[in-house]
Amino acid sequence: MPRKPSIAVLPFDNLSGDPSQDYIGDGLTETIIAELAKFPNLSIIARNFTFTFKNKAILVPEVAEKLGARYVLEDSIQIAGDQLQIMAQLIDAGDGRHIWAERYDRKLDNLFQLLDDISRHILEEVRAELTLDPQARTLRAKGRHTETSQRSSRGRPGPDPAFHAVGTLLPGLGRERSVILPPQTWAT
Repeated sequence: MPRKPSIAVLPFDNLSGDPSQDYIGDGLTETIIAELAKFPNLSIIARNFTFTFKNKAILVPEVAEKLGARYVLEDSIQIAGDQLQIMAQLIDAGDGRHIWAERYDRKLDNLFQLLDDISRHILEEVRAELTLDPQARTLRAKGRHTETSQRSSRGRPGPDPAFHAVGTLLPGLGRERSVILPPQTWAT
C-alpha cells in the first residue's frame, strides 16, 4: 500500500430501485474522485477500477485488498419525488472502523448545484479526515462540538448560518488561510 492515504471511492448504491436514476450517483462518484485526485497528499484509485464494483455486494476489506486502498468511501443515494437522500461513509479497511459518516437530505430543485454542494462537502470531510494528524483531528472535532454547544445554549442549533471556516488545520495542502464555505455546502 502507498505511504500516503489511499482511498477507493465506490459508486453510489441507488436504493431507489429505478435504474434511470443511476446517473445522479455516478456523477457524484466521478466528481468526488476527480476532486480528490487533485490533492498530492492522497492516492485515489481510478474510476475505471472502482466502477467494476458497481451493483455488486462485496465486503470493504475485499475491495480494499483488490484495489490496494487503505480507505473506502461507500455511498448510497435515494430519490423519492422531489426529495434526495445521500449517505456517505468513510471506512478504514484495515479495521473496518467508520471514520466519518454523514447523511444529506435535500430537495431536488437544482440538481447540478445540489450535486456540487454535496460533493464539495464530502470532499472537504474526507480530505480533512485523511490528511490531518490525530491531534489536529481531535482539535477540529472539539471545535465543532464547542461551536454547536455554544450556539445551542443560545437557542440556535448548529453552525452559524453566516459562515463556517474550514481549512486552518489542513497542513500540507497548500492552504495558508481558512476557507469559507457558504451554508448551502453544509449537511443539514
